[in-house]
Amino acid sequence: MEIVSAVIGVVLGFLLNELVNYLRKKGEKLQQSESIKTLIKIEIDQNLAWLSQVSQRLVKADQEVNGTKEIQLPNFLGRMSMPIWSHRLWESQLPNVTSALNPESIRKAHEFHGDLDKVSEMVLAINDNPNQVGYRKELYDQCVGLMNTLIQKGNPIR
Repeated sequence: MEIVSAVIGVVLGFLLNELVNYLRKKGEKLQQSESIKTLIKIEIDQNLAWLSQVSQRLVKADQEVNGTKEIQLPNFLGRMSMPIWSHRLWESQLPNVTSALNPESIRKAHEFHGDLDKVSEMVLAINDNPNQVGYRKELYDQCVGLMNTLIQKGNPIR
C-alpha cells in the first residue's frame, strides 16, 4: 500500500508541476501578446496625433487664405513640413503580431500604415507637379479626405 501511495504521490506531483508550467507559459504568452498590442496602439496613436496636427494646420490655412484656394491650399500643403510616420514598432513586431491581434485587426493596422504613406506620396506628388493646378487641387482634396478619414476612424487597434 505504501508503494501505491508513493506512486500516486509522484504522479500527482508530476501532473501538478506540468499544470503549473503550462499555466505559467500561457500567462507569459498572454502578457507578451498584450505588450505587443500596446506597443502597436501607442505607435498608431502617435501617428494619429501628428496627422491631427497637420489637419489642424490645413484648417487654419483654409480659414486664412485670401485669393484662389485651389492654388494656395495645395501650395501650403506642399510646403508644409510633414511628419515622418513611425512604422518601426509595427514592422519590428510583424513576426509576433499574429499572436497578439486577430486577422481583422492586422488588416486594419496594415491598411492604416499604408494610408499614412499614401498621404506622404500625395504631398510629394503635389510638389512634383507645380504647374498642374487642377491636378494639384485634386490631389489636395484626396489627401485631405484621406487624412480626415484616418482621423475619424481613429486607432484600428482597440
